[in-house]
Amino acid sequence: MFYSILDIIWVVFFLVASIPVMPIIYLLRISPMYKLGQALAHIGAKILLVPVRILSGIKLTVIGEENLAKDEGVLYVGNHCSYFDIVLSYCTFKTCTGYIAKKDLGQIPLLNVWMVLVGCFFLKRDNPRDGMRMIKKAAENIRKGNSMVIFPEGTRNKHEDEALVQEFHAGSFHIAQKSGCKIVPMAISGTADVFENHLPKVRPGHVIIQYGEPIDTSALDRAAMKKLPDTVRDIILKMREEHMSIMGSKK
Repeated sequence: MFYSILDIIWVVFFLVASIPVMPIIYLLRISPMYKLGQALAHIGAKILLVPVRILSGIKLTVIGEENLAKDEGVLYVGNHCSYFDIVLSYCTFKTCTGYIAKKDLGQIPLLNVWMVLVGCFFLKRDNPRDGMRMIKKAAENIRKGNSMVIFPEGTRNKHEDEALVQEFHAGSFHIAQKSGCKIVPMAISGTADVFENHLPKVRPGHVIIQYGEPIDTSALDRAAMKKLPDTVRDIILKMREEHMSIMGSKK
């Protein structure tokens, strides 16, 4: 519970203290100084999230940093076990990166502003039209050079076997199809042990995030595109199996 209290105190303090700079960053983002506003939003999010990881006592191991986007927009596709997936993955990105997040997160005051500033889109799962609009916006955002993250399982995986990953929704990959961007597989392990496995407490733990080699979707034929959800899922499953071995050997 101690770590939970520290995290809450820091997040509330930062969100309140950052209120005066939010309009400035927003105005920069819609002005010719868009890149500056984007960079400031990225720095601000790091200032918010990096201390959360540290205060939570989390040991973070990152594998495949060379595959992170630096000067182009990509679609990160990952498995989803915890709210901490967003917190910890954002700590690793080199550039401003948005998430396809559920509508509920867009209703949290102040936090929703920061999520918009870094380029997040909020999805109402039971509204197909809303989903199509989101796909178009996300594809356009990537074409502008901004990266996005999507969790194509559709919801957090609550399976007892840590290595398992739920089936991927094929619709999630339409963003890459429309933008012609590269897909970077993202495998995350250990985040449920930090939070979801013992709600509402936050406990220290070892988390591994691994980024696979980028897949250039513009070079894929129709058959390969159709198989893409299973292809990416298989890559993530293999990486997570390796994570279980690493984490098991250190216990």
